Amino acid sequence: MTDARETGLNVFRELMPGLLPDGEVNLGSGYSSELFELSLENVFGRIWGREGLSRRDRSLVTLGMLIALRANDELGIHFKIARTNGSPTTKSGRSSTTRADTPGSPPPLPHAGLRRRRSANSTQRSLAEMSGAT
Repeated sequence: MTDARETGLNVFRELMPGLLPDGEVNLGSGYSSELFELSLENVFGRIWGREGLSRRDRSLVTLGMLIALRANDELGIHFKIARTNGSPTTKSGRSSTTRADTPGSPPPLPHAGLRRRRSANSTQRSLAEMSGAT
């Protein structure tokens, strides 16, 4: 086992307790196991395992990037990891994040743009009908 893999396994177990059994883990073979091995060594072993930023700070940076990328599917697990890493939480148990409605932030309504276009088209049809241009 490489040092990066061993570090990766330890970090993974700390960030997501209970998902991997203790001791050596045999992931089998195939595409998904190869991806997980790459993640263990590189993401968890080399990035999350290196000195510099605290785990809490790495979690906050990760959450910020995921919010900016609108990666809503990934946010759930990373909020859990952030709480494990000591990020602030509210009474409801959710991580405290400040989000301004600026470019890069998820929209408050997922399909607000589509609704506006439909509304604009509906308004145009109504105006056309009223003016007899149908």
